[in-house]
Amino acid sequence: MRLVSSAVILLAVVACGGPRVIEVEDAWGRTSPASADNAAFYVTVHNATSTEQRLVGASSDRCEMVQIHLSEVDDQGVMRMRPADAVVRTIAPGERMSMEPGGLHVMCMGVSAPLVIGEMIPLTLAFESGVAVDLDVVVEDR
Repeated sequence: MRLVSSAVILLAVVACGGPRVIEVEDAWGRTSPASADNAAFYVTVHNATSTEQRLVGASSDRCEMVQIHLSEVDDQGVMRMRPADAVVRTIAPGERMSMEPGGLHVMCMGVSAPLVIGEMIPLTLAFESGVAVDLDVVVEDR
């Protein structure tokens, strides 16, 4: 049976008629071999607020540098990864943005120690609105 992170991290944003939230679900990362100094994290962000939310960055004390990256196949059929500066990361109200292997992901560069299955890695997602969502990413073998 696949281990799935059931934790939903909520950050309340004050709004009329009750709280509106940015929800982060299914936060996971892959194991990394001892020789690897990079790791990838994946999350699903649900914008339950009434305004657009733009993901602008991430950070973790387990990484020297964290960037949002996009993997895609180029015209020659080669998978390439690049920082996602030019990629739209705006999440409309009510929409979800899923980060998945082979697509959008959080790239942890300069991992301070190899990641191991079951470990929880602290990660903060930063949004242009000033909202920051702190969460733990579980390391899994997916």
